[in-house]
Amino acid sequence: MSDQEVSLRSFVYLDKIQPQFAAFVAKKCVSDIPTSGQASLFIEIQPGIEINRVADVAMKKTDVRPAVEIEEREYGIIELHHDDQSEVRYAGQAVLDEFNLQFDQRLKPKIFATQVIDRVTPYHAQVVNNDYDGSLLLDGESLLIIEVQPAVNSVKLANDAEKATNVKIVHFRLRGRFGRVYLAGSEDETRAARDAVLTKFETFKNSPTF
Repeated sequence: MSDQEVSLRSFVYLDKIQPQFAAFVAKKCVSDIPTSGQASLFIEIQPGIEINRVADVAMKKTDVRPAVEIEEREYGIIELHHDDQSEVRYAGQAVLDEFNLQFDQRLKPKIFATQVIDRVTPYHAQVVNNDYDGSLLLDGESLLIIEVQPAVNSVKLANDAEKATNVKIVHFRLRGRFGRVYLAGSEDETRAARDAVLTKFETFKNSPTF
C-alpha cells in the first residue's frame, strides 16, 4: 500500500491507437515505443512521486510497457501499452486496486474551448509549425484547436479525431494546467473532427467505467 494519499486526476484508456497518434508519442517517448493498433492507457495521479509505484504495480503484474513517464512534484503521468487490450485493462485495474481508487474518482474532464480557423495564411502556418512537432500545417488548410482539462485528456481527443476523420495531428499537449489539441485538414474535415470528438467526449466524460 502507498504511504501517501493518492488522488486520481486522469485515467484515459484508448482501445486502438491510430498511426499518427502512435508516431507522435513514439517520437517523444523515452522508453518502449507504442505502435499503431495497440491499446494504451494514460494515468495521472497526485502527488507526482507516486507515479513510480504506479509503474511498479502495472509492470510487475502485467506485460504492459511504458512509453511516457512524467514526474512532477504536484502530479505524475504514465502511459502503458500492449497488443492485447485485456492486458492494458488489467494493468489499469491493478493500479486502481493498489491505491484503493475507483475510476469515477478521476477529475471529470472538461472541454473549455474549441476553435476553427479556416484557410490559414502561410505566415500563421509557419508560426504553428515552428512550435509543434506533428504533421505540418499548410497554408490554406483549416486549423482546429480544442482545449481540455485535465491536460492528459488531450490524448483522447487526438486519437478519436484521427480514428473518425482524415485530419492531421499537428500537436497535442498532455501536461500542464490545460491540454490542447491542434488538428489540420480541409474545412469539412476539421468540422467533422470537431463534431465527432465532442460527441465521443461527452460519453467518455460521463462514463462510470473505463
